[in-house]
Amino acid sequence: MKIPLQRLQLCRESTLVYNPQGTILNAEESANLFSRHFGDYASEVMLILLLNSKQRPIGLIPAHIGTLDQTMCKVRDIFVPALLAGAKSIILGHNHPSGDVTFSESDVESTFALIHAGEILGVKVLDHICFSINEGNFSSMKQKGYM
Repeated sequence: MKIPLQRLQLCRESTLVYNPQGTILNAEESANLFSRHFGDYASEVMLILLLNSKQRPIGLIPAHIGTLDQTMCKVRDIFVPALLAGAKSIILGHNHPSGDVTFSESDVESTFALIHAGEILGVKVLDHICFSINEGNFSSMKQKGYM
């Protein structure tokens, strides 16, 4: 029996310039970053902002592109890239093309599952941001008291 030798790695597609201080300090900065680069999608997009131990961004990954009103992202879709990149923590983000940045019950439940999985894997989920293309229109689960 032959077993293929394989290697997984992340591939840098491009770079973006953001925040000269280098750290992501609050929900507003995260929402601004997400909406500037992914806010105009017609479908919901789940994003992962990967952070090192000093909360400096080491990657921004679109984990899943969903439908007009939902994205069904799996736990592994979030944590495989985070583990490959060596992320210490992550900030989740997803857009609501409707402009309403209210978290759904499904958003909250899936985030709690991701927080639990992150605890097991050693990758902390710092926040989950819901954003829209309307400038400044976002909601943070941490600020809302869910986390």
